[in-house]
Amino acid sequence: MKYKFSKFCLYLIDENRVVIKNTRTGAIVVMSKKTFLRIKKWIQGSESSLPQQCLANLSGENGILVSNDLDEFEDYKKSFLFTRNKKANLFSLHFLPTTNCQFSCNYCFEKGTSKTDMNFNILGQSIKWLYQYLDINKAIDDLRLIIFGGEPLLRKDLVTTFLPEFKRLSEIYKKSFWTELTTNGEFLNQDVAKTLANYNWKRAQITLDGYGETHDRRRTNANRKLSFHQIISNIKMLIENNYIDKIDLRISLDGETYDSIPKLIKFLGKLGWQEKIKLSLGLIVPGINVDVKKDSQKLTAERVLNVWVIAKKEGFEIPDEFMAGPWCVAIAKHSAVLQPDGTLQKCFCTVGKPEFNFNNIFSKPLSYTKDDRFEMFDRINKCIEEECVYLPICGGGCIHDSIVAYGKVGFKRRFCQKTLLGKINLGLLKLNFR
Repeated sequence: MKYKFSKFCLYLIDENRVVIKNTRTGAIVVMSKKTFLRIKKWIQGSESSLPQQCLANLSGENGILVSNDLDEFEDYKKSFLFTRNKKANLFSLHFLPTTNCQFSCNYCFEKGTSKTDMNFNILGQSIKWLYQYLDINKAIDDLRLIIFGGEPLLRKDLVTTFLPEFKRLSEIYKKSFWTELTTNGEFLNQDVAKTLANYNWKRAQITLDGYGETHDRRRTNANRKLSFHQIISNIKMLIENNYIDKIDLRISLDGETYDSIPKLIKFLGKLGWQEKIKLSLGLIVPGINVDVKKDSQKLTAERVLNVWVIAKKEGFEIPDEFMAGPWCVAIAKHSAVLQPDGTLQKCFCTVGKPEFNFNNIFSKPLSYTKDDRFEMFDRINKCIEEECVYLPICGGGCIHDSIVAYGKVGFKRRFCQKTLLGKINLGLLKLNFR
């Protein structure tokens, strides 16, 4: 068999060493430049042989070397669609007990929508709908519950009522399940943590908008109450009591927060939380009702990498890749966003906008949670035509971002951020393998 370097490979080449990452498989290999040049000669036919172990390490699941006859991009699309359609065994439910929030962040994607709470009748019907859904979708093995909002902890009563019902559902149908919470963190007290810990609590995402005054200025509420130190206190409570293995701390990143983020990371480092916090960056971008400044891809990438340089210096784990696309819950076969009024959507970024509803819990499910608008996978055809190395970590770009940019035709169009993806991913390779 003849081989070639995969078209999904990124290369970081310096004077003596080469780092190669395959964006499809995630494999990363480090080799001397001499070895790299020898492999290139072997591929071209001017080198007679390659050590068997070297070939084994680079081919197969790692995918650094692939068959010369393989059309990688068509194979990728076919493989993705097969896995998505035929091997879907996870059901992800975003449960929204309310779309109300004590904060009024000007960049929130729910800005401009009517705010409402779920009532107990709708909660009960939601449970009934879930039983019906599992009755007809028997391939599902795992249930993932994401408690979402608004700020979901404004309605702790609904959350604490729903959790045992969801657990009972998983036990009756013999499914594994886990719970996640997305919250601004202000109301995440010990009582809430104790409750969640009883329901296989795997993930807590808490957002900060920089350090201290910057956060408090942006995350305002009607009473002008400052929240930064309360949220830090709540995180400390989670860590000290080991309610959850690791906390996802999401830091909002834009021109206003950028200068305060180093101070925040150093502050967290001094608290000794490196092993208990996973840092991530939430890039602030325009939304359907959100008019915020969108910085260039180049500037955004530079800011992202500068933040990760500081995080690494302070001893925090940094990511090995940056993804910017719709390989997310919105395009999963079995996924739904359950809104307080019982309507269903696919993307949590469209919450509160009725034009994105595809069904409701009062209609008996007849199939999977299908919204044709989120299944227009031909939107990646131009990426395939261009043989874009970033396709596996982009997938044509975020559908919501595309809708914001292009309107309804955005469902069909890709949202290309090749500059952003290239600069950040090559930068992360440098940071992780310097």
